[in-house]
Amino acid sequence: MTILTTSHGLHAVDAASIPAAPRGVTPFDAAGKQRLLKMTETQRSEVLGALDEVAVKGPKLKEDLGRYAPDPSEAQLHMQKLEAARSATLKAEALASYSRDVEASANHDAMTYLLAVKTELLHIVQNHDAQLATEYPRVTALVEQRRDAILEGRARAKAEPAEGVATPAATAPVAPKG
Repeated sequence: MTILTTSHGLHAVDAASIPAAPRGVTPFDAAGKQRLLKMTETQRSEVLGALDEVAVKGPKLKEDLGRYAPDPSEAQLHMQKLEAARSATLKAEALASYSRDVEASANHDAMTYLLAVKTELLHIVQNHDAQLATEYPRVTALVEQRRDAILEGRARAKAEPAEGVATPAATAPVAPKG
């Protein structure tokens, strides 16, 4: 029996080693997110470039834009915040993607193992000891759930023609009018 997680060198990251979100911080609700000014992914470098341009101007910004010009030192702070947030986001997304792969692999390994248990359990129940099934109610329930799901999927596949596959009505020749 192949154990996919081990054979692919996948190991779950210790959840205790992953930092939690800061205490007291609540995520934006939908209305809060809606009010935020946004930039597209393709504008990220342009925004950083514009901030850098303002930061480089320094005191000249006030000369050029007048006394109400924003403090040019804030441009550098915004660049640092953007770069730190992006770096953290990319790292968190990579970890989440890796963790989903590890979880999918672990799910596969667990199901492979349980299907092997099911095979042997069914063999014993059908050929030697029918009462043994009562000793493994969760395995039996899982087997029944999987069987039902497979049957439902097959019935659905028969009822719904596959996308791109012509149905008899769609391929029937159209009689000319007249």
